[in-house]
Amino acid sequence: MATGIEDSVDLVELTKRVRHDIATPLAIIGQSSYYVRNKLSAQSPTDTQAVAAAGAIEALIREAAALLKTIQPDLKLEAAVSKALELDATVAGVKKSLGGLKTRVEAKPPVDVKVAKHLGILASEAERADAMLRDVEVCFRVKTVKPRLAELDPIVAAAVEGFAFPAEVKASKSLGFKGKALVDAPSLTLALRDLLKNCADALPAGGRVSVATKAEGNLAVIEVSDTGPGFTPDALAKGFVPLFATLPGKLGLGLTVVKKAMTHHKGKAELKKGAGACVRLSLPAAS
Repeated sequence: MATGIEDSVDLVELTKRVRHDIATPLAIIGQSSYYVRNKLSAQSPTDTQAVAAAGAIEALIREAAALLKTIQPDLKLEAAVSKALELDATVAGVKKSLGGLKTRVEAKPPVDVKVAKHLGILASEAERADAMLRDVEVCFRVKTVKPRLAELDPIVAAAVEGFAFPAEVKASKSLGFKGKALVDAPSLTLALRDLLKNCADALPAGGRVSVATKAEGNLAVIEVSDTGPGFTPDALAKGFVPLFATLPGKLGLGLTVVKKAMTHHKGKAELKKGAGACVRLSLPAAS
C-alpha cells in the first residue's frame, strides 16, 4: 500500500482523527435520523416505510460507531485505513435510505419545516463523511493516475461549477490557459475540490473564492485564492504535512491530497501568502 507518505504519518494521531472527525458527521446523521423517525411516527396516518427508512439509517450509524471503536493506534497503517474505508458501505447505505426517505416524505406535502431541515442535514453530513473517506483513500491507497493531454480550462471550470459553495460565499473564475496539459481529470478534480472546501470553510460571510488558470512558459498554472485571513507562518511551513489542520473537525489531509495529485502530474503545489490564502498548482503543458 506504499504511497510515499507513510513515514510522515503519526499513526496515533491518524486513528484519533478518524475516530473523532469522521465520527462527527456520522453522529449528526444518527441524531437527525432519530428526529425524523420520531416526527414521522407521530403523524397520522403514519408512513411506515418512511419510518423504516429513517430507522435503517440509525441502524447503519450504530454499526459504524462499533466499527470506529476498533480503529486503535496499535493497528498497522494498512489495517487502520482498511477499517476506516469499511465506512464506505455505511455512507452508501445512508445515501440510499435517505433517497427513499426523501422521496416518500416529499410525496405528501406540505413537508414539516423541521423534517425538511433535518433531511438537508442528513444529505450534507453524508457528503462530508464521504469527502473525508475519499481523502483517506487517496492519501493511503495506491491508485493508478494516468495524466493525458486534455483541455485544462473545462476541467477546472467543471470543478468550480460543481462545488456547492455556501450561500454567503461568492466564487469566480478567470480561465486564461486556453490550451492542453497533461492531466488526470479525476485526480485534479479531487484536489481542486479540497482546495475549494478549504477556502469555503475559512471564509466569513461575504468572502470570495477565485480560481484562475494561465500559461507560464511550458507550464499550466492554476491558482486558487480567497479573501480570508491567509496562511499563518505555521500553515505555510506545515500545510502539506499529513494531518496538519488549522480548523477543528478537519482530518488535515486535504493539502496532502493536493500535493500527491501534483506529484502524480509531475507538477508542483505551493502555498502563497497574500491578501488571503493562495495555492498555486503547476503542471506540464502540451509541448
